[in-house]
Amino acid sequence: MGYTRAKKVSSWRRFSFATWRPPNDPTIYGSLRFDVTRALARIESIRQKTGVKVTPATVLGQGLARGLREHPDINAKVIWGRPYLMDEVEIFYQVAVDGGKDLGGCTVTAPHRKSLVKVASELGKAAERVRTGE
Repeated sequence: MGYTRAKKVSSWRRFSFATWRPPNDPTIYGSLRFDVTRALARIESIRQKTGVKVTPATVLGQGLARGLREHPDINAKVIWGRPYLMDEVEIFYQVAVDGGKDLGGCTVTAPHRKSLVKVASELGKAAERVRTGE
């Protein structure tokens, strides 16, 4: 995964880089509520047809990836006070390990270009590797 330096940076973004310090607390407070009745029915249908464990997290990650691809200016990393756009979309999923006593994680690259079944399959295999320490 590479980065490309952003060519055009808004004055607001330049001001924010100069004014705000890097975050020291990763906590984000907030919540949203969605009616996911249709999504859950679709997930269950996919599971029954394929046997693959598609989850709401799979759907959410794929949706986030599509949003990042459509708005590449928010898929960026600040390096030495300058924004660099990521060349590819990657979504990091948390994985429960040690019977839920700890967390690990794995990354799926380009989930916006894959089917939900493919994303769920990759995620399941990667999560298993994290859980077994491979």
